[in-house]
Amino acid sequence: MRHFRIKAYGKIVNNMVFIVIAWSDWLIIRIVSFLFIGLVTLCKLRRSNPNFLSNRAAHKIKETIIRVGELLLIFVVLAIHFILLKCI
Repeated sequence: MRHFRIKAYGKIVNNMVFIVIAWSDWLIIRIVSFLFIGLVTLCKLRRSNPNFLSNRAAHKIKETIIRVGELLLIFVVLAIHFILLKCI
């Protein structure tokens, strides 16, 4: 029984890596923009209606702003590291 070697295997792996890198760039950009838009919306909501919101709702909005801000910071740091690794 003969074993056949696939000569194009290296090319397939290279193409897969290229596609994953391209899609991951797009995904990181979309996640960061989604989080940023959500953060801006929450900040506008908090500032525009200070007397309208109850204390409990204002506290929940403040906690959510902090959580989304932290998550946004993590994604930005990961994106910067990912971009720097790609350039090497």
